[in-house]
Amino acid sequence: MCHVNDDFIRHWEPRYDEIAHDEIDYQNLIQRVIEEVLGINTISSDTFRRIYNWKAPRARHYVRWDSFHVYENAFRNVLQIPDEQNELKIMVLDNLPGIGIPLASTILHFMYPNVFPIVDFRTVEALQDLDCLDNERPFYYFRDRLDGYMIFCGVISDIVQQYPHWKLRQIDRALSAYHKIHLGPMHLRWSSAEERGGKPAKPSQRNVLSREVEVLIKGGVTSQGVYADGKDICEMYVDMASSDRLPHEYGKKKPIDMIVGDFIYEAGVHETVKGVVWISSVLYKKGPRREKARLVDVLAGINVKKGDKIRIKLNEDGIFLLEP
Repeated sequence: MCHVNDDFIRHWEPRYDEIAHDEIDYQNLIQRVIEEVLGINTISSDTFRRIYNWKAPRARHYVRWDSFHVYENAFRNVLQIPDEQNELKIMVLDNLPGIGIPLASTILHFMYPNVFPIVDFRTVEALQDLDCLDNERPFYYFRDRLDGYMIFCGVISDIVQQYPHWKLRQIDRALSAYHKIHLGPMHLRWSSAEERGGKPAKPSQRNVLSREVEVLIKGGVTSQGVYADGKDICEMYVDMASSDRLPHEYGKKKPIDMIVGDFIYEAGVHETVKGVVWISSVLYKKGPRREKARLVDVLAGINVKKGDKIRIKLNEDGIFLLEP
């Protein structure tokens, strides 16, 4: 049974202001987007930048700003799609360069603040811990996949129907505060009834472990040979205990966004037949042009080489951060 109820929201929603100070920016963006939708039937470049900076400022150079007319037309097309085709609205934005499901949900939330909930790893993991979403699935299934997001929307919709006096923004604030304040420092302790807003329950062992490794994914740098210039063909392996925090599937490459030094790269996560998870030797620098880069050269920029240990963290934007 889902434990997000009236008591939970009333308890946790005001505590959001303890962890973030973005409510004025949020309300200003809501008003600005409504004015533009009514006035120019799309979202301007300046407003889109503000939305991006509000949601994921470190990832803003993913967008092809020199081709903004493509985004402008997509926003206009979304407004023409019938309201009963919400999945199609998400698909249109998800297909844009540098968007993805989390930002698509954010844009649509500002366009339709009472229809589309914003998804990120915090709200997903909070719902999983509160028995509202399947906690046997990794958070990125609900955050990064269209079918997963639609399940997420269904859960939020059920909560709204049961407690219609709460808005999507208030539910989002409550879930985010619960995750940051309760699941962050208390990820190894059972919840008490008072801390959960009156509903006693305990997280699954899988979720306890997954939040522990969310803080730190460990691994190392290995070599599969040498290039013609004598440099190592470096790959990064992930410790078995940490691998559950990265998307991986045997026989398939799973892309992730990873910050190394001052840049964001697309990296490929692989899994061997024996379950060993590793990140391949070639990265792609994110930007207007997708630039290929050798892992060995990228690692050299942060003074990491073959044989070194590495740590990967998940930052506030849901992007992985590589640390030596």
